[in-house]
Amino acid sequence: LFPTGAGTTTGLTPSTGANYTTVDETAPNTTDYNGSATDELFDTYALGNLTTTAGTILGINIWGYTAKSDAGVKGGAIMLRSGGTDYEKTDITLGTGYLYQNEVIEVDPATSAAWTIANVNALEAGFKAKAS
Repeated sequence: LFPTGAGTTTGLTPSTGANYTTVDETAPNTTDYNGSATDELFDTYALGNLTTTAGTILGINIWGYTAKSDAGVKGGAIMLRSGGTDYEKTDITLGTGYLYQNEVIEVDPATSAAWTIANVNALEAGFKAKAS
């Protein structure tokens, strides 16, 4: 699922256009991006819906394509919004070269139960800038 719109929080600064349009490509594009010189700011993005309407969801896997642009230690975290609450996932350290970061989430943190199709279709995902 790819971003289709701005989510509830749009704290990062897009290099051009709207926040979600800098991260909606099916293959990463490093000429447009979201960033922040301020720690603890984050974005969440509305996502497209699953194509299926029935079945069991064993978990979700949120991917980010991340890098830092300045000297010093910089970090971040995958963000997830479910049931009206933001959840910060595992801290990661960013490097100067782009790398994929991912977070597997087996249960919906808003319900502590298995994901439902409706809850996956309603979730937002994004990224948070951190000091590390």
